[in-house]
Order: sequence, then structure tokens, then C-alpha cells
Amino acid sequence: MITYLADIPLPGAPHTTLNVGLVSGGTSINTIAAQAVLELDLRSEQSPVLAELVERVMETVKRVEHADVRVEVQEIGSRPSGYIPIDHRLVLLAQRCLLEQGIQPELACSSTDANLPLSRGYPALCLG
Repeated sequence: MITYLADIPLPGAPHTTLNVGLVSGGTSINTIAAQAVLELDLRSEQSPVLAELVERVMETVKRVEHADVRVEVQEIGSRPSGYIPIDHRLVLLAQRCLLEQGIQPELACSSTDANLPLSRGYPALCLG
């Protein structure tokens, strides 16, 4: 399954990632596991691209399932994506405040608590 997931092409723009963060299963090192679990983290700067990635993952799930292998998918978390233009007045004000403190602002897209309000159309940003 992991090998097939790694073969899924990811766009460079918008930034999109697929990460198998945890893998577990089995009862000893030399025993074929009766059950195995992987936790997959999917992210994208744009919701439609993330939805397409989820679809490709689900196609991969169907690809590995057969008579002796059953795959169960369970969503364990969701962080919606959003966007604020770099020329938005909130971004410009935050930059000005940092500059007045002698800190050079660096604009970057990342996963923060600002995701939820941004996904609902509210301007938000995270300083750190």
C-alpha cells in the first residue's frame, strides 16, 4: 500500500503533500502481521486539489484490496485550507508591526490555527 501511495504524483503548485507518518502492526518481528495500520497525512493549499488527492488515495485502496486483504479507511482529522492575499491589509499591518520591532517578516504558507477562519472566508494569519 505504501509503495503505491508513494507513486501518486503530487503537484508542485499548489503545494501538496502526502505523508505516511505512522505504521504499526504484528505481534513480533518475524511474524506476518494479521493486521497492520498506517496513518496518512494529506495536505494541499487548495481544497479542490486535496479532494483530487483523496480520490487517488481511495483508488489506491481499491487497488490493494483482494480476497485476503481488507482495507478500512477512517478519517482521524481535518484541517481545511484557505488563503489570504499577500497584499491584504491584515498581512500588510502585521508586516509593518514586525518591521517596527526590528524583525524581518517572512511570508510562508503553512498549517496553523488560521486555517479554519481562512477556510470560512475570514482573514487570518499566524505570527511566529
